[in-house]
Amino acid sequence: MIMRAGVFVVSEAVRTRSAETKVRERIAAGNCVGCSDNDVRKYVKRGLCTRCDARFNEQLASLGSDQERAEFEAETYRQGAILNPQESRELKGELNGENVFAEIRKSMKKR
Repeated sequence: MIMRAGVFVVSEAVRTRSAETKVRERIAAGNCVGCSDNDVRKYVKRGLCTRCDARFNEQLASLGSDQERAEFEAETYRQGAILNPQESRELKGELNGENVFAEIRKSMKKR
């Protein structure tokens, strides 16, 4: 999703099965989802290492319109080359077992 000056451009995407498998394996190990298999670094933001994040942002900035940027972001997500914001945190918690704080928050909503 691209947000700018009150304008939202949304492209929806679902990861392929093979991309989902790769993402889960990489995040469980703390590794970047954008790196090649030969040179894997630790992820920092959105499942990307600093190098891959810079590369992604460079390509994103080179696109002309918000729609093109949203489509590019959706396609990179679909292929498992980037995560949605906060997704790495959610996946890491999911892979490391139950999050007692998330369970407490969910129980509060039911009241």
